[in-house]
Amino acid sequence: MTGKQASTKPRRTGEQGRFRDQIHAFIDSIPVAKDRTKPRALMSKLQADHQQELQMSGTDDPANLAMIEQRMNSQLGAMFRAELKTLAPETVIAKVQVATPRGKAPRRDTGAARELQDLLISLRATHGLSTSVATIKSWFKLD
Repeated sequence: MTGKQASTKPRRTGEQGRFRDQIHAFIDSIPVAKDRTKPRALMSKLQADHQQELQMSGTDDPANLAMIEQRMNSQLGAMFRAELKTLAPETVIAKVQVATPRGKAPRRDTGAARELQDLLISLRATHGLSTSVATIKSWFKLD
């Protein structure tokens, strides 16, 4: 339900930072230094995104976060903010559909996020790390 579009800053509890820290800790646990280089480079291209936007009553918790490309995150956030301002307060939003000029929403499962997820799963197996595949997939929510 929409209301006056106030800043989402008060609703942020630090979960985005803790979420990123968890992934960085996994990368840091990779025992071979050269195997940490590419994951770190890919992480620098990603941001922890609220899957249900805070400005649309989403929560600031790990279950609502996923790593996505920085550009996609900033573009979608700006697009949602602009559209929400056009709605009357108390408007109920039942569905959000993102359309591009070509009529297709950008694919969420491509680019650095997919590459990093697949790389971390591979490195987990290579180095016998204890973090589960399900946990790694939960960081990206691509499948």
